[in-house]
Amino acid sequence: MSSLISLSEGERKKYKEFFRKHRRSLFGRVMIYDRIVCVTLGGFSAGTILWQDAAFRASAEGYQLSKGDVSCRILIKTTSAVLSDSFQNLRRGPAFGAEAIFAEVAADRDDDYLAHVTFNGFVQTFNTAKLFGRIQKKEGGNVKDDGGKATTIAHERLESLWNPELTIRESLAALRGDQAFSAMFDSVRVEAVTLDRRAVRDEKFDKVLKRLTM
Repeated sequence: MSSLISLSEGERKKYKEFFRKHRRSLFGRVMIYDRIVCVTLGGFSAGTILWQDAAFRASAEGYQLSKGDVSCRILIKTTSAVLSDSFQNLRRGPAFGAEAIFAEVAADRDDDYLAHVTFNGFVQTFNTAKLFGRIQKKEGGNVKDDGGKATTIAHERLESLWNPELTIRESLAALRGDQAFSAMFDSVRVEAVTLDRRAVRDEKFDKVLKRLTM
């Protein structure tokens, strides 16, 4: 199935030149390490379109995407079109709608992000999106609490399970075995996705997002 988003060679060249000029400022510690990407995965192009719609709206609102329980940091607006190849590579299956667990782990493992994202229905419809938190090993880490009991439990469990010596796969396995998070892994449409910063630096935008086997 072809993507609903297509870039001409000229557009690709323009985006690549943009990243070449600004990648230091865009992809330094402040920009990348302090954001999380909401990813939709599925066999229907609406998954990509939905993420792009969210990206564009959030960009207009200062990179903050908020609706209901949603509180997610995402990449800047310009990346959405450039990364369409990555989304195209990740989509699979016949389901209309998608679920994703996105884990971004800082290179120095001081900060970990985990999000459980569910999108259902039509392109503009948010069903559920929860950012379970930013995990820091420092005292009094910046872990978001929206006041909900389930989210509070999730935050507490994340802090207790956080281990900088574990790989991403090992971290996800630990979460999968924990009662507070096990339900996230029940759906056959749940996938874990990481962001490859080296691919960003190397301008290999079709390889930026990678699926992990859980």
